Amino acid sequence: MMLADIVGWMGTSLIVFAYFYANVLNKPLGILYNCMNILGSLLLAWSLTVNINWAAFSLQIVWIIISLFGIWRVLRSRKDAKEPA
Repeated sequence: MMLADIVGWMGTSLIVFAYFYANVLNKPLGILYNCMNILGSLLLAWSLTVNINWAAFSLQIVWIIISLFGIWRVLRSRKDAKEPA
């Protein structure tokens, strides 16, 4: 098995575990969830550069952007909760 395959499987595992974490364990979609998605997508995207699959690569880029938006929302809601009304 090539290094790219191992990295790709690690990325896939992170994304699947994040999905499991959010849906089966009924955990809120916070920083940990989004960071696991970003890291998983980055690893998977890197592995796809060895044998490029543009559709799968594009999906990882979109997944990263959505996860960054999720982190931004979590941080913004924490800031808003700290500010007096």
